[in-house]
Amino acid sequence: METLNMKFPPTVHSRKVLTTFIWLLLLNLSLHQGNGLPYMTSDVQKVSGKSFDYIIVGGGTVGCPLATTLSEKFTVLLVERGGTPYDDPLVIEKKKYGFSLIQTDEFSSVAQSFISKDGVSNLRGRVLGGSSAINGGFYSRASEDFVKKAGWDDELVNEAYRWVESRVVFTPQLTPWQTVAKFGFLEAGIQPYNGFSLEHIEGTKVGGTVFDERGKRHTSADLLEAGNPKNIMVLLNTTVKNIIIDTNRKGNETRVRGIRFIKSDGSSSSPQILLLSGIGPHEHLKKFNISVNVGLEGVGDGMQDNPSISVLADTMPAKRQPYAPSLWA
Repeated sequence: METLNMKFPPTVHSRKVLTTFIWLLLLNLSLHQGNGLPYMTSDVQKVSGKSFDYIIVGGGTVGCPLATTLSEKFTVLLVERGGTPYDDPLVIEKKKYGFSLIQTDEFSSVAQSFISKDGVSNLRGRVLGGSSAINGGFYSRASEDFVKKAGWDDELVNEAYRWVESRVVFTPQLTPWQTVAKFGFLEAGIQPYNGFSLEHIEGTKVGGTVFDERGKRHTSADLLEAGNPKNIMVLLNTTVKNIIIDTNRKGNETRVRGIRFIKSDGSSSSPQILLLSGIGPHEHLKKFNISVNVGLEGVGDGMQDNPSISVLADTMPAKRQPYAPSLWA
């Protein structure tokens, strides 16, 4: 196991370690524009001896924009358990969508299969860009009620939406079966028809897509291009095991000093890292004989999965009218 902190080599000094259980970052629109991707490596020696203001664990749909925003004023190490999406055609090419979901293994595949506590088969991203690198590419904004319940500022949320959408969201060209599905929803009474819209609205609509007109997927990793490349380093294929926490001699101040990690086995998640580090609900931690460093309710709770559901389209049914696909879910 390798350690990144102030006491054990290799050393990374960190004032704060942020984990990607945070749902949404309200982004600053004055970020650097089009500077290209930051330096990426799987070699810890490239990180050894360097100092960072922030260490972000998880390079997914929160970690990437978070690193980008912080890089305007701070130095950032972004740690990702998977590799880069840019050299994998199963991720980037639309015509090969779906293959990454069936070509999975225990440690290295970009999609990691798992079973939820409810027994539902599912997949999650194990690659820079997170699950935005393996999902169906559909994009839509959250509902106004969701934003209101979260207590977020409407104006900042809309600015964040526009910032993301300007870089990774496109207007789709519907395939024949998608067009049939659209008419099927309307015939079933899901009204009104809203046309193309990114808003979360009642009825039937055509949402955004992360696939551009050339059939290339854009993931949250692309948002790193808007950051300051001089202030971001990405450490790939690295699984964080726990956070290093120091308490002063008086015992009245606890500070995060770094992280411990190993070569990726792809098994852990951000809430799990917090819990293993003693940050979470008292009763839950005591159940697993984990010493409580910070009693924090809600860590690991409220996580929701989107079940892995396949939709098959028969474009040439034997006993039906041509160009009228039938759908199964």
